[in-house]
Amino acid sequence: MTGPSGKVLECGIYRVVTGLEVRCGYSPDDLLRSQVAPEIATAREVAEQWRQAVFAKGGFREERLGGDVEGA
Repeated sequence: MTGPSGKVLECGIYRVVTGLEVRCGYSPDDLLRSQVAPEIATAREVAEQWRQAVFAKGGFREERLGGDVEGA
């Protein structure tokens, strides 16, 4: 997502030792939020809830970047 400032807000699902982790931030060094999920469906639900919350605030537009962890 791109915010009003033009900065890209990224959200991704990553495989970690404890399962999957949903991460959202402006860069790897500027993590705003993360949450561990036990499986991919839950991780996608969390990511979608966060996406909807960001758009509800207004001023953001969606950008599709990166890959998918299908089958993780």
